[in-house]
Amino acid sequence: MQEFLRTLNQRLSPQAANLLLNALKNSQREDFFNFVLENLEHIITWLNSSEFAQNYAHLAYAPLLNPNFVDTDSSRHCAELAWDLNLPLPKHYKFIYISPHGSGAAAFLRFLNQCCGVFCVASWVLPFDSKERFIFHFMYLNAGGGGI
Repeated sequence: MQEFLRTLNQRLSPQAANLLLNALKNSQREDFFNFVLENLEHIITWLNSSEFAQNYAHLAYAPLLNPNFVDTDSSRHCAELAWDLNLPLPKHYKFIYISPHGSGAAAFLRFLNQCCGVFCVASWVLPFDSKERFIFHFMYLNAGGGGI
């Protein structure tokens, strides 16, 4: 552990090191810890890149790997890993529909499904936990879903 912390201290800015350490602290998943150790060089290179500095460093939950070059599938394992790595949802969607409950949302979702051939999952049938919602949408989009 001391060697790991020394590597972070020597090769990353304090902000980037904190980003990685917070992700490890928040995860509590052994396979994520192993993934980080196995891919530490890639993570450090990404966190030190100019693209990361320009596009992501200001975000509270910046991605730990370049999201443009991460190839994932629709498994729960990949979805949980994406959550732990702070990766955005895959860009396989046509649009994102956000609505409050009771504003005609069910009618509009039915219209999209029957008239436009677009299936969107109603938010009120999804779990309340944000991680579980992310995992559902991640898996759905990687399986070929078009709207969320």
